[in-house]
Amino acid sequence: MKKALRLFCLYILTFLLIAACASRPHRPVEEAPRIEEVIEIPEVTEIEEVPEITEITEVEEVPEITEVIEIEEVIEIPEIAEITEITEVAEIAETADVTEAAVIIEPEQPAELTAIAEMAMAATPPAQPPEIIPTPIERLVQRIKRNEDITKHFVLGAGGQISVKADIRDDAGNFEVTYNLDNARDTGNSAYEVRFTLRNTRTGTVIEDTLMWRPRAGNAGILLSFDDDYFQSWEQHFDLFDRYGAKVTFFIQGRLNSFAARAINRGHDIGYHSLNHTDLRGVSRATFNRETIDQAETFRQAGVPLSSFAYPYGFSESWMHGVLLRTFGVLRGYGVTFRLYRAHEIKSAYISSRAIDNTVIPGDANFNRIVTSMLRTVKFLDSNWVLPLTTHEISSAAWGITPRRLEFVLRTARDLGLRFYRFSDF
Repeated sequence: MKKALRLFCLYILTFLLIAACASRPHRPVEEAPRIEEVIEIPEVTEIEEVPEITEITEVEEVPEITEVIEIEEVIEIPEIAEITEITEVAEIAETADVTEAAVIIEPEQPAELTAIAEMAMAATPPAQPPEIIPTPIERLVQRIKRNEDITKHFVLGAGGQISVKADIRDDAGNFEVTYNLDNARDTGNSAYEVRFTLRNTRTGTVIEDTLMWRPRAGNAGILLSFDDDYFQSWEQHFDLFDRYGAKVTFFIQGRLNSFAARAINRGHDIGYHSLNHTDLRGVSRATFNRETIDQAETFRQAGVPLSSFAYPYGFSESWMHGVLLRTFGVLRGYGVTFRLYRAHEIKSAYISSRAIDNTVIPGDANFNRIVTSMLRTVKFLDSNWVLPLTTHEISSAAWGITPRRLEFVLRTARDLGLRFYRFSDF
């Protein structure tokens, strides 16, 4: 803007000077300067009004421009040469009408600064969402879903149903957790989806959710045994035991025979089940000794250690335990109740074993459900729990177990990662 105004003033000044020279009378001159070039000046239209020209005409001399006024944005200004000849105005006069104009110049951003700015924006981490702090009850649910550091126990219902529970005292209150293992869904890859309920024992409020249970290797297992003298039936299924890596204990009755040695050679265990399978509760002490202790020495001399003793029919009296434990490492009863023992509770003690005979658990579907519940429970509790199970002949007989049922027990135990214990392991 200022540059345009200065040019306009120079134009008017030139015009006035030319007009003044033309109006004066000519004086003779001795010699006129040679004009090498005639500059054609275009016709100047009538100027109706020159705004504020009085201030501009007072300028007698255009000083040399030596300083650039500081402005907010740095604009490169070309160097203005010193005006020395009026003839240079002619080229300016040929310019069209000068009007006020505003020019906006965008300063060019250096490439280095642009790169630095882009790097700074890239290095700036994105805004993080606000942290969500879970409530105490939410933390408790997540702890249960992780299935870690929670001590569990089992409860038997009036009909023999097994429930796994846990009692938790937490910042959120006192709670009881109940796990539904019977309906756990096998998702494949040795994982199970287990539903659970969380009940506030003070308010009665209940929350239901699920957890993913992946059975891990551990010491929980089953203690499987067979009673009586079904030697041929048992030996026919040695290969079935081997298929699932199962080792068992055979409680044999009667006198020493070759089956004991063959079973031991296949990795199994031998216990004693009396000489004549007599109910020991009503016999004399001499008969009691003959049925139990006297035969043990014969077996041991033949290299069969007889690790344990199983009472005929599962019947016994407390005084018998003290007598027999001097000869046998473990004493075993027999019943229809689900019981679990820790390893240290089995050694040099009396335990009761859960019967799984065909007549005790009628119906294959019912058998599968009950056995699954028992085996899942012992594994879910983990912590070195051992489940004793007992049957007799491997057949469809009432007091026995069918091969199909036996294989279901062995396969389910193996798939859950349960160990197969022998009585001699304690």
